[in-house]
Amino acid sequence: MSLLKEKNCKILLNKNKSKPRSFFKKRLIPEFYFPNVIQKTKETKDSNFLVASGLYPPQIKCFDLDKLSLKFLRHLDYEILDFQILSSDWKKIVLLRNDRYIEFHSKSGCHYQLKLPSFCQDLTLDPESSILYIPSVTSEIFRLDLSEGKFLSPIKDNSSCFLSCSGISPVSSLLAFGDSLGVTRFWDPRVLKKPIGKTSGGYFTQKIKNAVSTIRFDENFSYTCYIGHKLGQTLIYDLRSFIPIISKSTEACLPVNSIRPNFPGNKILTSDSRSINLWNRKTGKTQKIIQAKSDINHVCNIKDSGFIFISTEAPFIETKFIENLGKAPNWFFGGVFKKENYSSEASKMNNIKYFSSDQTVVSKNFYKKSQKKKSNFKKLLPRTELE
Repeated sequence: MSLLKEKNCKILLNKNKSKPRSFFKKRLIPEFYFPNVIQKTKETKDSNFLVASGLYPPQIKCFDLDKLSLKFLRHLDYEILDFQILSSDWKKIVLLRNDRYIEFHSKSGCHYQLKLPSFCQDLTLDPESSILYIPSVTSEIFRLDLSEGKFLSPIKDNSSCFLSCSGISPVSSLLAFGDSLGVTRFWDPRVLKKPIGKTSGGYFTQKIKNAVSTIRFDENFSYTCYIGHKLGQTLIYDLRSFIPIISKSTEACLPVNSIRPNFPGNKILTSDSRSINLWNRKTGKTQKIIQAKSDINHVCNIKDSGFIFISTEAPFIETKFIENLGKAPNWFFGGVFKKENYSSEASKMNNIKYFSSDQTVVSKNFYKKSQKKKSNFKKLLPRTELE
């Protein structure tokens, strides 16, 4: 079925070459598709590549944003729960599989597979110490030292339920782990005997067993933390008090799967399976709601721009550019605008032949007619082309 799906996608792309440019606004790059489902998309640190995981079969793809094309495709035997990009580009990636294995990929492909003591659901990387934190369902947090290649003593959480997600501050390397009861515990990586503090989302939202679904730290403000819950609430904390500054809830009451702060004008982007909400993190007022045709799994934004990639329960990766969130990246002007202008005139583009030496453009029809009158044709073209 997967091979048939990929063939159908390619046939669909060939048919849609003559579509208007509104079609290409939704499908930015034709190679941005998976056979059935797209799970997660993440941008590399150098902002030149995009890595995405999808189903079925389980596979991972890397896209070159400068060239707007597919870099590589790799198939796996098991479903990918989460992944982290270890290097500044795409050459080092670690994958968390649903069979208690983590898989390390290098430039050439799969490099090594390592079995975990128990089932896990999330990955968090500390780039300063090169330690990979892996929260498990047994309330233990495994630590893997990537520089030495060995497991360190795990962090023992006193929680009576399984850990659902994790996060790390890019400024202070403060760790946060959320559980299925809505409690988030914060750890100092220098002192791992006990947590330095905790917050209870169920207490502030007044809902029992409101599990933590996602955790995000602010890159500009080291004390600001965003915590999303299963019943649709997003709490903003100032970690110096552990009391939420503001609580924002959605009408659908669906789990928050992505939180993206650090936009100009105190704007924050949150998403659930149905919609993407843009609101002010100081006042809590909603500024824009983007509805999705398919269920949303993950949202990735390009750094310092208003461009977002949406992973949905559909073959194509949806793309949107929100002008209020920031400027467009350079590759957007270099590739998309050309494609949109040319796609509206696809018939004209098929009727053009390019000469690479001096960038001379000659119509095919004109070239055929001119074969009968070579004398007139020689006057129009440079001598280098005819020779």
